[in-house]
Amino acid sequence: MPEARSLVATIARFTLRQARHSRLIVLAGILLVLAFVLTGLAGAVALTEHDAVQAVLLAAGLRAGAVGLIALFAVSACLREQDDRTLDLVLALDAPRSHYVLGKLAAFALIAAALAVACALPLLLWSPPLAVAGWALSLACEAWLIAALGLLLAFTFRQPVTALAALVAFYLLARGLDALLLLARDPVFVHEGPFRTFVESGIALIAWVMPGLHRFTNAGWLGTGGFEPALLWPVLGQTLVYGALLAAAAAFDLYRREF
Repeated sequence: MPEARSLVATIARFTLRQARHSRLIVLAGILLVLAFVLTGLAGAVALTEHDAVQAVLLAAGLRAGAVGLIALFAVSACLREQDDRTLDLVLALDAPRSHYVLGKLAAFALIAAALAVACALPLLLWSPPLAVAGWALSLACEAWLIAALGLLLAFTFRQPVTALAALVAFYLLARGLDALLLLARDPVFVHEGPFRTFVESGIALIAWVMPGLHRFTNAGWLGTGGFEPALLWPVLGQTLVYGALLAAAAAFDLYRREF
């Protein structure tokens, strides 16, 4: 057990070092500055509720930027280790391959938390601390899930473009499933028939299987929509369930492959 914990910690530290060398901190700083400036310009033209408008716009931009940064890092870091044979050296050790996955996920959790805190600090200028804290926790969960999925897709496809394209498609679908389901149940042009029933059932099935990322990191929590701590329970529950599933899938894919 001590050796296992040591290996997991070593892999996590190595991944954090990769994040530092890849200038992830610099990119996060650039994201904060750009989002802050653009939000200030957009909020200046708002006719009413300047604080709420600025908080919502800034939160939406920071969420997209943070998720994009950690997705790029997760996929590129894993593929780089496969290309330079670093992963081969790790897997040659007398230890279960699942320790590699656990070490990666632990590092991704720390990176996601750091990004969430950095993104949340500017929001304190316009939103209550409790709402900002809930938003930051939800962003950390969302970013960690995307990083875990990026790790799995990097093992599966082994090509950066393919892995990132699949990751973007999954993320957009998971974020927009609620709107798609609403549109299928009550479309603008109502057409009854078996095709509509088939589409509605298919979307409902996909929504039941995939994580409901539309519940995560809602910018409305920082505006006029308000925030309640109970809103975090579905977020935390889905993070635990889908995080465990993604970790198990990544470990299974790692076990069945020969590097």
